Amino acid sequence: MALTPEDEQNWTSSKLVIHSSAVTVQEITDLLGAQPTRSSNRNNPADDRQADDKSVWSHASVLSSDASLEEHIDALLAIIEARPEAWRDLMNRGDTWARIQCAISPRSGQAASTLEPDLLTRLAAASVFVWLTVYR
Repeated sequence: MALTPEDEQNWTSSKLVIHSSAVTVQEITDLLGAQPTRSSNRNNPADDRQADDKSVWSHASVLSSDASLEEHIDALLAIIEARPEAWRDLMNRGDTWARIQCAISPRSGQAASTLEPDLLTRLAAASVFVWLTVYR
């Protein structure tokens, strides 16, 4: 039986992803005081990935899929903001960068979400990219 649009549910997910050729997964974990939900060290493949020349540390939001995009981003920023000096140290270590990767799937096929100026200011202060994918 095929799903109709009325059967489908909206959902949102988000994760903090850090790439670095300068630090290991364990160093990132120690600096942030948070465990990754997925990770791989440089030149060492993850379970389902080829080896990469960068360590990849990823922490998925623990919020439910019906939480808003803003709530997901806020929860991940809390990890960064809990240890601001460690975060700055991490982001200043060679070839290291971070993104908050978000995905949303609107039930109607349309989506609108507002990122408030305060949230945008916090993202900019943390030097974090936001990657947004919309699924229909």
